[in-house]
Amino acid sequence: MIMINVLIVDDHPLFIDGLRMVLETASFIHSVETATSGEDALEKLKTFPADIIVLDIEMPGMNGVETTKAIKSQYQGIKIIILSMHKNRDFIGELISLGVSSYIPKDKTKEELITAIHNISKEDHARYFPLEIWKIVDTIPKTKPTTDYHLTPREKQVLCKMTDLANDPTAEEIAMALNIKVLAVRTHIRNIKNKINLNRRGQLIHYAIQHKICDQIKEIPE
Repeated sequence: MIMINVLIVDDHPLFIDGLRMVLETASFIHSVETATSGEDALEKLKTFPADIIVLDIEMPGMNGVETTKAIKSQYQGIKIIILSMHKNRDFIGELISLGVSSYIPKDKTKEELITAIHNISKEDHARYFPLEIWKIVDTIPKTKPTTDYHLTPREKQVLCKMTDLANDPTAEEIAMALNIKVLAVRTHIRNIKNKINLNRRGQLIHYAIQHKICDQIKEIPE
């Protein structure tokens, strides 16, 4: 039997202690460590060889989305299970595009979480979602296979700014960051939507992350 190490990341001591006690009863879990923030989790990962991270979304400091990005950029082999009360399709789609292996609503039982940990530990690309989340996942539109939609450098900049989930920037804030007019930002967003044939903000963010738009950004001369 493969024994795995689990890191729990949550800012509520009572919840994290109770969850740790439950996970330590699972025969296939070798060790359980805890962290109270995203920053704490990244520090713990320097010495704790986690196989799976159980991650809360809403935390002070680095939230779950930022923490997911940071972990995936440094430790691609670690699998992440998201715990959240949110059941919004676009929000779940964004997290899936970041590479999470499971998404468990907080109103589910701890037994379901143990099942998720067990299932995703079996294979490198295994995923686990409760039925209600699978139904949401199945409705997430798939982007077109090609990445060549002839986006201009400025359109890529605008799209990249939209993926800043931590700050959730408005058109006005994007315009300020890029030193262009708000009307220009809105025009660029409309053109992007028309080119890639996607309308919802979550779909655009999913596309940008999936196709690494931000990696393509170059400075645009004034």
